[in-house]
Amino acid sequence: MEEITTTNGTIINHDSNEVYHSKKEYIGSSGLKNIKKSPAHFKADKKEEQTQAMMFGTAYHTLVLEPELFEKEIHVFDENARPEPDKTFGSKANKIWKLEQYSIPNKTVITAVEFSIMQQMYAVLVKHPYAKSLLKKGIKEQSFYTELPTMDGKTIKVKVRPDNYKREKRICIDLKTCVDASADGFQKQAAKMNYHIS
Repeated sequence: MEEITTTNGTIINHDSNEVYHSKKEYIGSSGLKNIKKSPAHFKADKKEEQTQAMMFGTAYHTLVLEPELFEKEIHVFDENARPEPDKTFGSKANKIWKLEQYSIPNKTVITAVEFSIMQQMYAVLVKHPYAKSLLKKGIKEQSFYTELPTMDGKTIKVKVRPDNYKREKRICIDLKTCVDASADGFQKQAAKMNYHIS
């Protein structure tokens, strides 16, 4: 999709996640989360270190919303494919191979077990009629940039990148994974991870 400017001045652009995050003149949820910690955190603008859980979320996100990019952006590490299958990762050849597998540039690495879990999660997700309807159609992975008025009469540049936007229903969808999907469990994780800011 080419860049669109709406009547209220909002720019809708199909740029990459990297380009979206590089536009520092706009503030998004990452900046707001840093401000919540302290102004110094916001000023430092340190990139959050990726945990295995975050990599799992990124891979699942790609599998569900952009399956055509999965092979390009995600690497599935299968320890059964090691060069010396009869030996553990204590062997030099297996150790080197594993390091290489986890060092592929510009790829998120997940294990074969995690990929199997993702496939099961996806199968359950698409069986749920309401969840399926939220993810079907819409504007996926588009960046929105606009200016909003502040209380002192000025404006602030803001950006948002919803996973899917259903324009006709005015709904923004943000796909999340969690360990505990119960109402209490998800509420606690949402508060801890600041999902409400996103």
